[in-house]
Amino acid sequence: MLVLGYWQRWTCNGKNSGIWGLAGLIILLYAANPLTYLVSGLLLGLLAIFQSPTKAGFAAFLRRTGWLLLAYLPTLPLLGWYFWQKGTATSAPAQHYGENFADWLHLEPLAYFGSAEGTYRWLVAGLILLALAGASWQLLRRQVQLKAVLPWATGTLLLLLAYIILPDAISGGSIIRPRWGLLSYLTILVALGALPWMPRLRLFLLGAGTIIAIIFLGFRFQKFASLQNGLAEYRSVSPYLTPGTTLLPLTYAQVTRMPNGQDVKTYISIFSHAASYLCIEKDVFNYDNYEANTEYFPLTWRPGCAPLLEAEQLPARLAPFLYQPHHAPTYLLLWGRQAAPAASTTNARQIANYINHFGYVLRFRSASGLLELYQRPF
Repeated sequence: MLVLGYWQRWTCNGKNSGIWGLAGLIILLYAANPLTYLVSGLLLGLLAIFQSPTKAGFAAFLRRTGWLLLAYLPTLPLLGWYFWQKGTATSAPAQHYGENFADWLHLEPLAYFGSAEGTYRWLVAGLILLALAGASWQLLRRQVQLKAVLPWATGTLLLLLAYIILPDAISGGSIIRPRWGLLSYLTILVALGALPWMPRLRLFLLGAGTIIAIIFLGFRFQKFASLQNGLAEYRSVSPYLTPGTTLLPLTYAQVTRMPNGQDVKTYISIFSHAASYLCIEKDVFNYDNYEANTEYFPLTWRPGCAPLLEAEQLPARLAPFLYQPHHAPTYLLLWGRQAAPAASTTNARQIANYINHFGYVLRFRSASGLLELYQRPF
């Protein structure tokens, strides 16, 4: 949204010097995640194509397009390198097209906590459909020009196609499809905002949307509040960590029952990377660096130096180089070993043997036993 706003403001004043600011924002987008970079390029390209011509006519269109190409020029080689790195992972299409489309209509990308959210998602979907029906009526009666919403409508359709058919591997991570959906919803809202609504209808839509959003936010707040007990359990290990040391966190199970006995149903592994925050607070080097363990963030482990292999398994498999004494971490943090049997018994046995091999000793166990901290003796 920041890049889109900058583009709209900059093209209005027509100053060529603004291209460097746009290029800088685009580089930041690429560094954040290729997905945001791709979507910004899509929407800015559509705006450049469909933007109403000025008195300069075709020359103005060529100038805007040239500005856009120059702004993206520094990152195009990075994008090519990224797709080359991904290899064949991006060539396999997604499956279940009909199911994906039904999920998009049901606002499934907003779902994180159980089926109770369905009611609120239907309310939001109904409100958006009502607004789209009103927008279509205005277009049919020629009360608004099509070119005012054409770039946003085209962008929404392309993002919807991405949500339905593109594989998750196209932009990294395991929760990419919901992001395509969220961005398509935001594009719809921008398109609706470009229309001249009647004052009463605009007030109704804004009021209804605000009420539904507050209800939805309250529901989310309640659900996230239930995780505080588990987070407190996780952070209880903090006093036992020494600054300047190394830590390897290992997750054995997706913990859904909090220490107070409350069940939290979510398809996201909430505590998978919670150790990153502990390490930042305590100035500890984290071997389970989420970004370094991926292929799509700018800074990754050197080839053959990733501490964890098969990271999607619970627990992950230890890399061979960790058996070198100077690479063995100071601490091993085990999360969820007492909550459920390990999904990978082979990896669990490997970790147990690793603890015995280096003589790690139990330094701390949380009150409920969900978290265990082992320290290597020196």
